[in-house]
Amino acid sequence: MAGARDRGDLDPLSVRPLPAQEAVLEALGQLGFGFRSADLEYGRIHGAGRALPFHQEIKFTPVRGTRTRPTRSG
Repeated sequence: MAGARDRGDLDPLSVRPLPAQEAVLEALGQLGFGFRSADLEYGRIHGAGRALPFHQEIKFTPVRGTRTRPTRSG
């Protein structure tokens, strides 16, 4: 990090989703989607009610050999 006292000092940082976010991620996995990538995007999401000038974008992709469209039963 520019301006840091010791640029070689790397401290581990762990970030975990909130329980509601974890449930959504789990549901996506059960539907056959796998994590592709995540990054921060500059800009705001209309209606999100956040004051930060950025948001996180998480991309998923269908896992090979799984169904990607829901089917009707009955």
